[in-house]
Amino acid sequence: MHLEGSRVDAVLLGLDGFRLLAVREVGGEVDLTVETTATVVGCGGCGVRAHSKGRKGVLVRDVDAFGRPVRLRWVKRRWRCPEPACPVATWTEQSTAIRPRRAMTERARGRACRRVGRDGESVAAVARSFAVGWHQIMGAVLEVGAPLVDDAARTNGVRALGVDETSCAPRGAVVPCGDERAPPLVVAATG
Repeated sequence: MHLEGSRVDAVLLGLDGFRLLAVREVGGEVDLTVETTATVVGCGGCGVRAHSKGRKGVLVRDVDAFGRPVRLRWVKRRWRCPEPACPVATWTEQSTAIRPRRAMTERARGRACRRVGRDGESVAAVARSFAVGWHQIMGAVLEVGAPLVDDAARTNGVRALGVDETSCAPRGAVVPCGDERAPPLVVAATG
């Protein structure tokens, strides 16, 4: 199979609309420098073709590649509107894959949520593995995980619910089930 230009980058990166500029290894991590593929951008305020105002590098964490942590260095374009009457003036490009003021790509945030929620890893352990702060991971767990928990369809196929009585009280303590200090672990049986 022969792929050209940004299509190869999209396949390798898994990020549509981005192209790979450089790959380096830094301290055992993969460091990828990327940019968007857009060449013509219109002003969101007036629609006039924007002019480049330079670039600004943004460093975010991404999902691992080949068992090694990945840093994504996005060289973001800054744009300006040439129309003097336009109130927009300047802006920085954005992507749904890397939201503004985030330390991680959206797919990395999703992976972090799964590792905490589904796989049972601690927030601190996941934060260490992504080399970000605890609050970055907890924010991802809350934002990405809330719609999953709120989805009524997640209990489709459940035919019985039970309570694991060993989780109702700390080891050696006598706490009645339902006590707010020790919420019970609910166990679901499907099939």
